[in-house]
Amino acid sequence: SKSLEEAISVRDSCLVALQTKQAEFEKFEAFNDRTVDCDKLECKLNDALGQLAHKDTLIREGLKTKAYELSVVNEKHDELMKQLLLTKPHYEGLVKQKTKVITDLKLKEEHDIEKCFQ
Repeated sequence: SKSLEEAISVRDSCLVALQTKQAEFEKFEAFNDRTVDCDKLECKLNDALGQLAHKDTLIREGLKTKAYELSVVNEKHDELMKQLLLTKPHYEGLVKQKTKVITDLKLKEEHDIEKCFQ
């Protein structure tokens, strides 16, 4: 009966050891799951950071393009303003010239008419 008691004692010890190992395994498994979750989150974070970096690059390129387009528009505006400033006096000069020619023609015509009646 002593050997039966020893066998029961060994069995109980094995059960306790097995329960201890089972508890350790469950703790390890939970830790491992959290580690996997962290790895997944880190992967998602890296993907999001990559997408943000790509969008940032696109925005910077877009801003450079817009800045260039704006400089071209400003340059064209300045050029047109210079042309306007040069053209306006020239146009005003032509109008004065036309007015003078018309006035001179009217005076000549009046003079010619007066000659006819003299």
